[in-house]
Amino acid sequence: MSWIITGTQKNNWTPADIDTALWLDAADASTITESGGAVSQWNDKSGNALHISQSTALQQPAYTSNGLNGRNTITFDGSNDILFRDSGLSSLETVSIFTVMRYISASGEDIIMGVGATASEGAIRSLYRTVGGTTQGFAGWSRDITSSAYSTDTGGTHHIFACWNTSLTGTGHVFISKDGLSTAYTPNNGGTLVPTVAGFSVGSLRGDSVNSYYSNISVAEVIVLSTPPEINNRQQMEGYLAHKWGLTANLPIDHPYKTAVPVP
Repeated sequence: MSWIITGTQKNNWTPADIDTALWLDAADASTITESGGAVSQWNDKSGNALHISQSTALQQPAYTSNGLNGRNTITFDGSNDILFRDSGLSSLETVSIFTVMRYISASGEDIIMGVGATASEGAIRSLYRTVGGTTQGFAGWSRDITSSAYSTDTGGTHHIFACWNTSLTGTGHVFISKDGLSTAYTPNNGGTLVPTVAGFSVGSLRGDSVNSYYSNISVAEVIVLSTPPEINNRQQMEGYLAHKWGLTANLPIDHPYKTAVPVP
């Protein structure tokens, strides 16, 4: 007796199942332009063609084979490596950033990635760590949040970090997350984040005093949304990243995708 199986098998959930503003995936070699391991461009998979690049050879990060879970990553040296674009995200008034990355060493006031530049107070959104700090922060340029709950594990392992804000005004609207655990924070100095954003950078921040913020980091994937994530989408994102990059052990025991791979 033979079995006949009918129906359609569900594919696993990926960021392609939601609207993304920017999606960078180091595991996808087709999105990387490199020569001798030096990365000159990292292409956006969102469909918006918001690629980030670096034309100066000495500032190009390294394409690292088998950097995490048998997949390639991109390593920034903390001295002068940066990939960026200076336009294309000007419509964002709120922003969500999800990333799988690790701090290799402390190299100063580390800004790992950010939307916008430092030209005016409150006009950026970035994940950062202060000089000598060990915890993750969300910066709005004098509208800063630091999470004392979430260690950055300098020299340790990769983690799923995220930040998002739910409105531009008011208080208690900023969230910082590590490996599926999130906490709300009230921004300093009143906390208003102005919607003056433009490009995107990884490895440092574009704009004033940029030389102070290069980061020695390994980056596996980055997803940027133009809206705050709904809880189901956030958990699907966390599950997708955890299973893909071998980080399921980091998720809390009650996370819906601790063992199950998310499906659409």
